[in-house]
Amino acid sequence: MQQRARAEVYKQAFQWGAGRVQPRFFRTIHAFCVRLLESYGHYLGLPPTFDVITDDDEVWNEFVQQQRRSPFAFG
Repeated sequence: MQQRARAEVYKQAFQWGAGRVQPRFFRTIHAFCVRLLESYGHYLGLPPTFDVITDDDEVWNEFVQQQRRSPFAFG
């Protein structure tokens, strides 16, 4: 996605005659948020290093089980 976005920006800049285009920060919203948390997460009480969950099936299943055991669960 990053490469496609960058290619489109360069293409549009060339069509508009903008000349040289300065490199910019291209990331997904998720990567941007991780970067924010790495830089400023200590203000929220996060540890200096943390793991990003990429396979959340186990986490989701645990959450569902907790909801079923909760006396406040709906349904």
